[in-house]
Amino acid sequence: NALGINLIYKKGATNVYGYCPFCDSEGKFKVTVATSGGGCVKCSGATGNQYHFIRAFYDLCMKSTKDSDYAELKNQKNLLSIESLKDWGVCKSVITGRWLCPGYNEKGSLTQLYRYTYDGTRWAWFPIPGLGKHALMGMGKFDPKKPVIGLCEGLWDGVALYEILGLTKSTEDGYRPTGSYEASLLADKNILSFPAAKVFKESWLGLFSGAVVVLLAQNDHPKLNEKTGTYSPPASYSGMERIAKLLMGYKDPPAEIRLLHWGEKGYNPELKSGYDLRDELISTGEALESRITSLEGLERRISGLPNEWILGAIKGVSGEENGEESKKHLKARVCTDYKTLVTAWRKAMRWRESMDQVLSIMLSVAASTVQVGDQLFLQVIGAAGGGKTKFCDAMLV
Repeated sequence: NALGINLIYKKGATNVYGYCPFCDSEGKFKVTVATSGGGCVKCSGATGNQYHFIRAFYDLCMKSTKDSDYAELKNQKNLLSIESLKDWGVCKSVITGRWLCPGYNEKGSLTQLYRYTYDGTRWAWFPIPGLGKHALMGMGKFDPKKPVIGLCEGLWDGVALYEILGLTKSTEDGYRPTGSYEASLLADKNILSFPAAKVFKESWLGLFSGAVVVLLAQNDHPKLNEKTGTYSPPASYSGMERIAKLLMGYKDPPAEIRLLHWGEKGYNPELKSGYDLRDELISTGEALESRITSLEGLERRISGLPNEWILGAIKGVSGEENGEESKKHLKARVCTDYKTLVTAWRKAMRWRESMDQVLSIMLSVAASTVQVGDQLFLQVIGAAGGGKTKFCDAMLV
């Protein structure tokens, strides 16, 4: 019903019927109550389960959306081209006329259709109830060979960034416009979006193994809790902190994680709450050159993660949402020889010679550096999955 099929259910009925968008027939689309499977009794359109239906319906809407419709949306969102909307799979519903956007799981399968809807206070992308939780946007163009992944909060940030990167190249004199995809900044980058940072799913973590991940937060302000009189941290910033810790704690973590910093404590009070990178890109007008200048300004704000995020991840703060204990503290055991130590590690991890080398070097540096009362900073550079994070966890105990 969220898509406009308007199934009519009668208590005790074995089947329910509604409008079929494939043959434009009223009351011909049948869904079996017991299995949730269905199809049109007239044209056999989208026969199968609910996922078969949304994939077939999405294909129908993509083919039916006109360039004039895309042009109207492009102007509304101050984009430069309708091609970026097409690349992200944005299309118009053949039933309701609402804009739709596909959502994908980590395997690249379409599992959700988002509807661009006004909820009484704002326009936002809402998922179809009954299809599970949220999904990733932008996976239609995902290339696992690309070494960099930009993670945006919200579809429009993702589309705007995808667009400007595809029109920009790097030269000795800075960024310049380009008409060549191969020469563009997009050639080695994936751009993905999710509706909100708090809905990031752990099943997605494998997509980012070994990549350079850039978290592109929005400029949310702290919110006042009128009951307690205290302020909650900026929503987007705290959501990105959770994502960063999940990524750092994953068995095959990213090669590097970076963050778009809007200001101290995660926000710039001089910019409105919710200000984002699309706002920044379009703030200088429609000229491509001016937007490239804005892109350069945004890149200057991208740097490493806050120290407290890194320390929090090392101490075992996981941000789990499954009800399990979110803080797991390691307890040290007395060990006086290296062989016993490695034997214990072999039981916990798939041990390799490279791990033996990394651990012995880390222990040697720590044991041979006398700095009583001061922190010891040790930078370990190596391939993803080499045990670096786990070794740091152990050495901090």
